[in-house]
Amino acid sequence: MGIIDFYSGYGAYHHNIVNKWIHIICIPLILYSFCGMADYYKVEISGFEVNIALLIFSFVYIYYMMLHMFAGFITASVSIIVHFYYVLPLIQQGDEATFSHLLAVHIFGWIAQFIGHGVFEGRKPALMDNLLQVFSAPLFVTMEVLFMLGYSPELEVACEKEILRKMPKKK
Repeated sequence: MGIIDFYSGYGAYHHNIVNKWIHIICIPLILYSFCGMADYYKVEISGFEVNIALLIFSFVYIYYMMLHMFAGFITASVSIIVHFYYVLPLIQQGDEATFSHLLAVHIFGWIAQFIGHGVFEGRKPALMDNLLQVFSAPLFVTMEVLFMLGYSPELEVACEKEILRKMPKKK
């Protein structure tokens, strides 16, 4: 699978501009809050306490970079920086409410996305057809922002053409 197929597969569920913006805002909130909450439930692997969410996403980020090095690197870098320089220090402060705040942000992000799909997109979320689509969202959001900033217009056009081909035909 190449970046055009990957992007368009998820993009066919996210074509409305309001829904796209909801995802651009909420996907990072969901990702960062999920990884933050996972820090409260570390597992021990070979004597090391490991945040299993970060471990899983490390492999996902490698896959992203295999699909598109630049966008994958940006997605991975921003996620890691936010976790280790913002979320983790909040957790380490020991405030008992931090987990509740992360959970509230996480729930808000999911609710907003379902509203985006139901009200604006008029189409069920991609994860309803394939739960693994949750792993597509961070790279899709990065690519959306890159395209908005003028990155690789020819790739954007190719992706958009493939999205339109994959979208359900209107009756």
